[in-house]
Amino acid sequence: MSSYPEKGTIHSSRIVGVASYTKNLLIAIKKQQPELSIAVFAEYFDHPQIYSEDNIEVHRSWRRGSLSSLMSLYPLLQKDKVILFSFEAYMVGNPIHTFVMLLSLLLLSWQGKKIVTILHQVVQDATRLEPNPLKALIINVGKSIVYSLILMFSSKIIVFEEYMKKILGSENSKIITIPHYIENMKPLNKQESRKRLGLLDGATYVLYFGFIAPYKGVDRLINAWDRDTKQKLIVAGGINPNHKNDVDLTNFVKRVNEGAQKKGVLTTGFVDERNIIDYFSAADILILPYTTFMSSSGPLALAASYELPIIISSELSPYFLSVDIHDAFTGEDLTVDQITYDFANNDLHTKIAQTIILTDKYKKAFQTLKKSRAIEVVANRVYNEICLS
Repeated sequence: MSSYPEKGTIHSSRIVGVASYTKNLLIAIKKQQPELSIAVFAEYFDHPQIYSEDNIEVHRSWRRGSLSSLMSLYPLLQKDKVILFSFEAYMVGNPIHTFVMLLSLLLLSWQGKKIVTILHQVVQDATRLEPNPLKALIINVGKSIVYSLILMFSSKIIVFEEYMKKILGSENSKIITIPHYIENMKPLNKQESRKRLGLLDGATYVLYFGFIAPYKGVDRLINAWDRDTKQKLIVAGGINPNHKNDVDLTNFVKRVNEGAQKKGVLTTGFVDERNIIDYFSAADILILPYTTFMSSSGPLALAASYELPIIISSELSPYFLSVDIHDAFTGEDLTVDQITYDFANNDLHTKIAQTIILTDKYKKAFQTLKKSRAIEVVANRVYNEICLS
């Protein structure tokens, strides 16, 4: 069970990262295990339907925010011996919808169903996400209940980074780390991509890619940006579709866009799937200014796919607890200090210039990481946990 992209797409304005990840992963598993029968129980957008795509049967059987459709999943999932639950916060709706879904899975586990959960986010402390103390307390209590339920009904829990495992409990044998896959993408010609996007040929372009949300630190990135620099910033992304009716988030996105306009920062809104390759080919650096660590980053995996140098906030330094990341970067003499940036400092543009000089080292480090995190390798490991353990 998972959110899942529309037929014929991987990325769209209707879905978030869990959907794209799941589709790519299942396609890779199916290619390696052609005799394996895979049925995806996914959300529907307009109406329920069943169809086959990539030799995978897709049942669009539940609707986000609908308790009745979520409860109707229970008898459908009873027919399967093994259930892969790919989970992201707010995927099925608000906390009540999430609680109902988790209780259904708990009942299924008591009936002997084997449930493997891929946990896309692990929140350590909600005070880093929510400034209101009361709301942060409620979120902290809620996440503790959610993680307790998932630990109860899951035979295995897959997380993407060692730090996520550490937060949940490194001693728990149920929890294993299988990294987010990296696709072997080839960038297009930089000049041609820039021409298609209407960008300057000789400038240095820094790319922020992904949904705009407070915890992703886009506002502090824009605040730190010097309007008069010759370096250029692109903020490529819009509002998370799961939160499009959230007034506070809508206002935040509006403020970010207004601040970007004042600083001469290019904003794109949601980037169409066919244009993603152009933005990553045209950019010189990807920047992740996140204020807290709670998941593996899809944009970081894309940067690795295109072998694009990165600057990550100091809050994301726990990525280096994962052995393959640590070894890939230190093998090219790239240190944590070189890769991370503390937004309390006032030298972002100096950091960008220093990173550009290290481009070749980043390329080699990502070439190493692409081998250990190739989608074929990751798919095989996930399959073994689902079907063989």
